[in-house]
Amino acid sequence: MAGFAPLFEQIGQQLDTAIAEPNLDRYFAADSAQIVVAISDLGWRGATLFAAYAGDDIEPLAARAQSVIVASIADLERAGRPTTPADCLVTIWSEWGRAARKRVRTGAAALDASPDVQVGSLLACFPHVRRELTEIASKGSAVPVLVVGLSSPTGADRRKWKLRAAACALPKWSLSSGAVAGRA
Repeated sequence: MAGFAPLFEQIGQQLDTAIAEPNLDRYFAADSAQIVVAISDLGWRGATLFAAYAGDDIEPLAARAQSVIVASIADLERAGRPTTPADCLVTIWSEWGRAARKRVRTGAAALDASPDVQVGSLLACFPHVRRELTEIASKGSAVPVLVVGLSSPTGADRRKWKLRAAACALPKWSLSSGAVAGRA
């Protein structure tokens, strides 16, 4: 996680701010089984994008991404490059990250393309992250959050591209619909 600490700190601050926003309640509902995804890039100047998925979406997201991973592996093999599923993440995330960077730079409030395939690729390539999210959800006292930090180069050199992801728990009591809502 070297070099990503400030980015994850910034994502945490954005998450804290977003919890208090009434128009973002759909992402932070204490009474539903969901997973929140928070994504930011070192080049996005403090912006964080959020997505929410129902708990039942985890396996289908990973399964759908599997076909993209297989296609990426085939492309990499034809180009004579490394062919592990993790190597495909660069291909899968870089195009989406480039489009997201343009939208963030222009101040767009929403993206045209949700990160479904990208999130699914993380869940497919890193089963331990998927297990952590499932474990957090199974306890029932917290909303699982997948935090994704990107370091996308602005040029064509994909070797400098980096991604870090972690699962964390957002206590349900802290949400606007949580146990202490209106009592603070």
